[in-house]
Amino acid sequence: MIKEILKTKGDKQYLYSKNTTLVIEEGGNYKNYDWIITFNDLGFRCGYVAIPTDNKLFKKFKKHTDNLDYFSEFDVHGGITYARIGGEKAEQFIEINNLDELWLGFDCGHAGDEEDYELVKIIWNEENFIKHIQELQNIKNRSKNIRNQMYKEFNVPILGEWKPRSKEYLKKELEGLIDQLIEREKVIYDRQMHKTNKRN
Repeated sequence: MIKEILKTKGDKQYLYSKNTTLVIEEGGNYKNYDWIITFNDLGFRCGYVAIPTDNKLFKKFKKHTDNLDYFSEFDVHGGITYARIGGEKAEQFIEINNLDELWLGFDCGHAGDEEDYELVKIIWNEENFIKHIQELQNIKNRSKNIRNQMYKEFNVPILGEWKPRSKEYLKKELEGLIDQLIEREKVIYDRQMHKTNKRN
């Protein structure tokens, strides 16, 4: 499905979702895994990796899409926050004929992640929306010290320095996640080989 989405996007800078609150910024393939980066009108990016049905991990992960704790072994920004058969997200951009991918995703809307309001203004260049974003930005700037104090008091982990996470940052995180998925594939393969050898 990611391939179809990227084909639809073509060389356009952004592909808007049907309800226009989300855009695809970039996507590609790394070591035979398709990935995309989205950006929403709240100012945050998310990254997704597609696991096709013929991948060893698909069957294993499919059983656990309602339990995100199952994916806690993966070291990615803020942890895995999305695990679904990909149609739910994909149908915001293209017509879906078959659900042939499981998407694992993470978001950059955690403590330590700033909204990229400047990019929001560029993508959703509407006067009323820009006024709304500027108001949010002003409120956020005024409340920064209070927010930091609250996070300290409640012992909320902050993911590094407060800043928006760039496309380049997400791309590195996605590649790191894919490397971990490949390692997990190898573990499954080794176990299967061990069982086969035991039988013989």
